[in-house]
Amino acid sequence: MKNLDPELFRSLLFSDLEIEVEGLRVQSLQVNQHLPTTQKVAAHQHDSDQLLLYLKGEGTQSFPDHQEEYAAQRGDFFVIPAGVRHGFRKRRKYPPLVLTITCTGSGLPFAGVQRLPPNAMKTVERSLLRLAQQPAPSSYAAAAEILRMVAALVEAAAPSKEATAPSKGSCEWQVLRLLKKTSTEAWSPRTVAQALDTEPNQLTRQLTQEGSPSVGQLIGRERLRIAQQQLRESPDRPVGEVATEVGLADQNYFCRWFKKQTGYSPSDWRERNSCL
Repeated sequence: MKNLDPELFRSLLFSDLEIEVEGLRVQSLQVNQHLPTTQKVAAHQHDSDQLLLYLKGEGTQSFPDHQEEYAAQRGDFFVIPAGVRHGFRKRRKYPPLVLTITCTGSGLPFAGVQRLPPNAMKTVERSLLRLAQQPAPSSYAAAAEILRMVAALVEAAAPSKEATAPSKGSCEWQVLRLLKKTSTEAWSPRTVAQALDTEPNQLTRQLTQEGSPSVGQLIGRERLRIAQQQLRESPDRPVGEVATEVGLADQNYFCRWFKKQTGYSPSDWRERNSCL
């Protein structure tokens, strides 16, 4: 599976799918590879969520709103919620081969680069091979393969529902200890990696080997914990102040982010939890 032929997948495109299950609606699936002359793609945004998986090659994904860049390679993937600006820059002579799935209702937050487990990577590649051999987007078989790929990505990206205390000295334990010591304004996968004297991608791989959430997921979990604590314990505190407290100074972005995490706006969540 490591030597995927770009020619086999470059024309693979399923659009206007409208495949829906449990509130998640898949709109399109395609395998992209920019022209060799394309050096970069300027930052842009989409109206739908994107699941983006590197199948072959390397590239740099940038996220200006988060002031982050990630050197991605085979097996790395990103959840890019609607409205999050992102760009691309080539790292090698030839651009990477990338699977892009657009959808709505995923409920997944941006969490930087993540590493797809080997078994999930095999699931995606086998489904792509079957789709490439019989590209029939209207068939039940094609829909099943597409859902199988989406499920593998969503499962790998979904935050852990039950956060258990990490083992002392583990990579996750070191990240969480660092977050408790630093200002929320300084929280990002890059700054955490620098403080731990490593690279963001290497830190992500160490966490994956432990079976822990990614750095971005750990940061998001801590931001949410602090935000909910502030909303619950300080009922008169303006939402904008809570946003600043958790390191997201843009109140509008904070409200969108919070709703993706909980299903409620900060004000609605506070009202529903004020009597608990």
